[in-house]
Amino acid sequence: MLESGDAPVEAIAQDVGYSDAGFFGRLFRRTVGLSPAQYRARFSKLARELDGFARQQSGQ
Repeated sequence: MLESGDAPVEAIAQDVGYSDAGFFGRLFRRTVGLSPAQYRARFSKLARELDGFARQQSGQ
């Protein structure tokens, strides 16, 4: 959801079952080593590029 969407972190936290977005963010950082915003910034561009590459490959 962080890689492929643009929903706010608060909405994503709710969608995955956390009513407290702050707790979700702390747990995410502890587990992944990045805040949700840092993760999105780092990996959303890569996810879009890979998606574009896959679409390009399937069209050939």
